[in-house]
Amino acid sequence: MSASKKNDISRRDFLRLSVVAAGGSLLATQCRPASPTAPPAVATQSAAPSAPAAKAKVVIAAGADASTEPMRDMINSGMAEQALGFPVEWVELPYTTLYEKLVQVGSSKGSDFDLYMMDDPWVPQFAGGGFLMNMTKMGYTPGPGFIEKTLDLGWWPPKTGPRVPGIGADVQPELYVLPIIGDCQIFFYRKDLLEEAGIAPPETWDDIIQIGEKLAKPEQGLYLLAARGVRGNPVVTEWFPYLYSHGGEIFDEKWNITFHQQAGIDALQLFVDLLKWEPPGVATYDSDEQGACYLQGNCITNIEWTGWISQAENPEKSKVVGLTGWTTTPKKVRSASQIGNWVMGIGAGSKNPDGALKFLDWFLRDDVQIELAKRKGVPVKQAPYQDKDLQAQFPWLPTILHALENSVWRPRTPEWPKVEDILGLHLNMALTGQEGVQEALNNAAKEATDYLKSVGYYS
Repeated sequence: MSASKKNDISRRDFLRLSVVAAGGSLLATQCRPASPTAPPAVATQSAAPSAPAAKAKVVIAAGADASTEPMRDMINSGMAEQALGFPVEWVELPYTTLYEKLVQVGSSKGSDFDLYMMDDPWVPQFAGGGFLMNMTKMGYTPGPGFIEKTLDLGWWPPKTGPRVPGIGADVQPELYVLPIIGDCQIFFYRKDLLEEAGIAPPETWDDIIQIGEKLAKPEQGLYLLAARGVRGNPVVTEWFPYLYSHGGEIFDEKWNITFHQQAGIDALQLFVDLLKWEPPGVATYDSDEQGACYLQGNCITNIEWTGWISQAENPEKSKVVGLTGWTTTPKKVRSASQIGNWVMGIGAGSKNPDGALKFLDWFLRDDVQIELAKRKGVPVKQAPYQDKDLQAQFPWLPTILHALENSVWRPRTPEWPKVEDILGLHLNMALTGQEGVQEALNNAAKEATDYLKSVGYYS
């Protein structure tokens, strides 16, 4: 998770919000023709000269997050307006407020915003519910050079994986959103401490255990890592790369729960076993507490979101500037980070859909994506990651590319927040010893299955 601005709940606390299920509707809102203009008034001798028409602006509803700041600064500096010839307004809202406002405006086809910035799990609700214009029906085809995993987030129904009840296999995926910020999980480690101990950069969970055995000194305040263990979304997000690295998944192709199978048991057992090298109280940690452990030099490693890179390299916030190495999340049978892109779509009630599309085209040009990378942003196009000068200046870029290419998205269903809430409760109970490993997963699987049955799955 990126280092969110904490005047509201964290970006990925989506589970705490009430999700309005889309009901499987695929009625896409198309671009509306311009309203007919009134006949021109008859001029008189005393009529004042008409003022030049104001250029139609594009208004963006955007999320307040460390990972979005480079994009915000590019727009607020006038770069977009200079390139496009019309104003672009950035309206920044805390995560919860952004979601609630976009649901309100989207469901009423309001015209407050032309572009909606969204967390990618919102796509099933927003695309399926008719909140967004259908970019395929607008005649838009994405150009080359995208990182495929980022572009795949924008289709509804999704190109792969199970489909929610009511959407048949014959329904063709159509494009509703484009990726904007390539946020995902990566792995931070103290390269100075590992080099001093003669330990190679970690690749596997066995390597992580070795670092814990050789370097962690919890009694002296030096910890292997700090998990985000608070119940709900944070602990599920933290456990996600453990589960998928062990070969597990949340669902099968028929929406049957699978996280309680052997891969999940092994992943949760490791998650619990590592507690001996973690700070006391991690079962109450969210991203701020987790990040602080690393930035203050108390954690040797951590799973972090890309927004924390700029924090770790900021001398005003970090005691470990220049001491961090970056790699992908550890593997067992594979490495699998959770992808958490910011995506952007055109609101169904937009007053300026053509301008909105021009903005997206501009921001996703290779040269603009390179500028984003220069500002420590996270691009979604290949070009910045292949630039040798950028790689030398920003050594985390190859790691982010590899993580994105091997990332896993969260389940594409409007019911995911509820399932995540159930799973997060029982993962937290396993961390606190209130439930055993298998007991926690079995209880979560049963409750999640019962819930999904109640809303029409498995019928």
